[in-house]
Amino acid sequence: MAERTKRSIKPKQFHGEVLSYSVNIRRNMESENSKRVVKRKHFFDELYQGFSPTAAAKSSPLFSSSQQKRHKGNTCSDYRGSKTKNEDDKPDNNNSSKKSKASKTSEYSNIRNDEKSNPQNRIYERLQNLQLQKSPAVPDMDPAFFLRCHSDSNRPDDDGNKVWMCRFEPRLKDPARSGRSGQLIASCGGKIICLVDSGSGRVMMRYKDSDKDENFYAMAWTTLEIAGDKNRDPQLTNILAVAGEGRRIKLLHPSQLVIYANITGHKKCITCLLFHPSRATWLFSGSDDCRIILWDIGVPSFPDYSTKHLQLIVLESPANVVNMVYSRATSLLLAGTEDGCFGWKFKDSRANICGKSRKPLARFCLPQLTNSSDECIDGLVLVDDNTVASKCVEEKYIYLWNLTDHAPPATALNSSSKTRRIEVNPFTCLKYQVMDEPYIYMSGGKDRLVVGDAEGRIFIYNLKHVLGKSSSKGDNPNLTISKGGNLLHLPSRVLDWPKIEYNCDGNGEKRTEEEAAMGNDDGSRKEEDEEEEEERPIINSVVMDDKGEVLAATADCNLVCIWKVCTN
Repeated sequence: MAERTKRSIKPKQFHGEVLSYSVNIRRNMESENSKRVVKRKHFFDELYQGFSPTAAAKSSPLFSSSQQKRHKGNTCSDYRGSKTKNEDDKPDNNNSSKKSKASKTSEYSNIRNDEKSNPQNRIYERLQNLQLQKSPAVPDMDPAFFLRCHSDSNRPDDDGNKVWMCRFEPRLKDPARSGRSGQLIASCGGKIICLVDSGSGRVMMRYKDSDKDENFYAMAWTTLEIAGDKNRDPQLTNILAVAGEGRRIKLLHPSQLVIYANITGHKKCITCLLFHPSRATWLFSGSDDCRIILWDIGVPSFPDYSTKHLQLIVLESPANVVNMVYSRATSLLLAGTEDGCFGWKFKDSRANICGKSRKPLARFCLPQLTNSSDECIDGLVLVDDNTVASKCVEEKYIYLWNLTDHAPPATALNSSSKTRRIEVNPFTCLKYQVMDEPYIYMSGGKDRLVVGDAEGRIFIYNLKHVLGKSSSKGDNPNLTISKGGNLLHLPSRVLDWPKIEYNCDGNGEKRTEEEAAMGNDDGSRKEEDEEEEEERPIINSVVMDDKGEVLAATADCNLVCIWKVCTN
């Protein structure tokens, strides 16, 4: 592997134009709204009528996905599409890396065995005979702002960049900033990071990285208490961590437009970032090098942003890491990988983790209805501190399971280093759709779960009744599947991909999505097969604000999409 030149970690100002191309959502008063409502009703009719309780998972006629590929490849990570390879990489090296990966995975073969072993036979039988139940309603949402702000060349018709992730800035308790913080949405894709005001749809800040090999995949927010000077009290400020193909974690201070640190340690691209929920300076980074590193990023001091970061622990994963969650209730870090879900347990004390490297404590084996040999967990969310929602590629269900019921015993940490096999018994299932496109991320919180699909749709699930927060203990009707719980919950609402028009065409003229895709300035259409269906984008990530009023999504066609609750 060719070494990359080291870059300075001095504070760097954001650069590049604050430029975006917004799109208008075509809504012709009541007629267009009625079409959208009718289309959604038809979609739910399809959900009810197309489901066959006894049908095999792969033959279910519930959905007809376009199954468009992000990139041709044999492994889940190949779908990321825009990855770059070093010139020194050769086919022989790739083959050797595959062999090493296979040998590493073989260490865990003794805990995998047959995914349909006897202890889970009753679970598979239940999964084939579930009763449909629609989730409680949620308010309807209208598309508000669709922004094309991740173009490397600042072109309104550039739909090549994939926008991988978006996250809302945390709300600060500081009254002076209460009207601003929490409204910003950070998004990353290609070499660009954007901060968008969800209220106005304006791109407030835009950073373009100078590394030609960079492609941002992951981001995470944290709130730090930074000491002021002699005349100022300590203040809370939000810090954004971003990373991707460049294998460096960049720390940004958005309010001052400064990138003040670069953290290196991974050998391959970084795919996910997660801050510890109770230790604001602890950052987990997952990578395609089959490692998770826990960092202490420290607290920068003004005005020179001097700081020190420490590597606390390295967690070994049997496969490429896709996403992570941490539960304070069980002190468990869960990682969804390209070959299953694994967990590590440790206390929130530096004395218990420094200087150690650990293999997984447990493998959480999720039910699989397909015959796929891989178990790529591309969706992993903590709906609350004890409830996990997980989604596998090519599976039609989203599983909800109780983490406390599946957590290894406290004595397991000091026992043998052998990875335990734990069969996951979901207490309920959410209806999704069968897709083979990986890296479609979920998010949750406040009794909601949101996720996109490969046809531009956004699924919203209201989980309040499922979590049973309003029920007393023992009153919750949602039993584990093995004990008789047989409900399959439909989404509360599905937001369909709207018809859009691009605002900017160089001369200020509007262009429809079809015209922009054709690339003809005169609006003429290129010859195409009349029977070819209109392509809809893949929704890579979806996130909802803590009030449930604003939803943000990122798409494969270089779009940041903002939806808001209908006011009428």
